[in-house]
Amino acid sequence: MNKKIKIVMNLLTIILFSLLATLYFYSLNESRLKSSINSCKRCFSITANLTAKMISVDYFRCNKIYDAVLHNNQKQIINMYDEIYNSNEYIENIQIVNSSSLFIKDFYSFESD
Repeated sequence: MNKKIKIVMNLLTIILFSLLATLYFYSLNESRLKSSINSCKRCFSITANLTAKMISVDYFRCNKIYDAVLHNNQKQIINMYDEIYNSNEYIENIQIVNSSSLFIKDFYSFESD
């Protein structure tokens, strides 16, 4: 009987240790995953901001585009849009908005899903 109790205790110890080790590694990997996701979110945010700044500086701060919008030169505006869409596959929509209240801090605004 004493031998059976020893075997059962050893099995319970092994099972308990295995369970605790599994939970520890699961928790460790979960925290690594959360850290990776947060890092990817920061990278996406930085990339989106840099892309928006690049488009703002390259296209919307020059006199040629200002004149095209002012004189409603659709051909030149469409060419500019096509050039922007072709330069970045992630841009889905561009709008020129006539409202200074939207752009208090920056010359541009962007949204993402």
